[in-house]
Amino acid sequence: MIEWHLKGRDGRGRAALRAAFLKMDRKTRKYNVFNSAGFTRDVRAVFAISAFASALVSSPCFAEADAGLVEPTDIPPALALPGHPVLVEQALGVGVQVYTCAALKNDPTRYGWTFYAPEAALFNRDRRRIGIHYGGPTWEARDGSKLIGSVKAQAGSPSNTAIPWLLLRAQPIVDQGVFGKVRYVLRLHTVGGIAPSAECDVSRAGQIKRVPYAADYYFYAPEPAGAK
Repeated sequence: MIEWHLKGRDGRGRAALRAAFLKMDRKTRKYNVFNSAGFTRDVRAVFAISAFASALVSSPCFAEADAGLVEPTDIPPALALPGHPVLVEQALGVGVQVYTCAALKNDPTRYGWTFYAPEAALFNRDRRRIGIHYGGPTWEARDGSKLIGSVKAQAGSPSNTAIPWLLLRAQPIVDQGVFGKVRYVLRLHTVGGIAPSAECDVSRAGQIKRVPYAADYYFYAPEPAGAK
């Protein structure tokens, strides 16, 4: 369940987050491969769905400016973090989960919707757009730091219409910047993103479906040496 609410500010909160996404400077447009008309249209579509709008403004990762980082209180036991890592960043991801119609690996005679990659914009708690999330899975910050994750564990979402919650082991590509020390990523409070219900068969092979989703991402670095 989403645990935090913008009391009395749903309308303004939604508008602020939408504005944060749409207001991009030239530097951002150059480095972000998702600043295409198609991706912008996808994300705008997310804001147009009432269920998503409600989820976005109630996300623990979307709060008042200078609110600081807040540890999630509803981590399932299956996603317990190893040791005592330190939360160094959190972000609300807004975008799409991309699926392709393809032959199933375990039965090439049958077809189904196969997950291809995420495409999302990342916002911090003061509503600033801080990076992007794409295939790999990869998280890339505006300062150029990036990391690739691999799924370590997963737990079902409380909603059967949302993708699972995940614990991922992270490997920074560059050992500096906001993501430079991150070793674990949690994906929680997911909304939407599940595989399409549309028909998928050999005649539709290669078709792509982009399913709106939102999720909270928490980034953890190792506990400092000597810390208790």
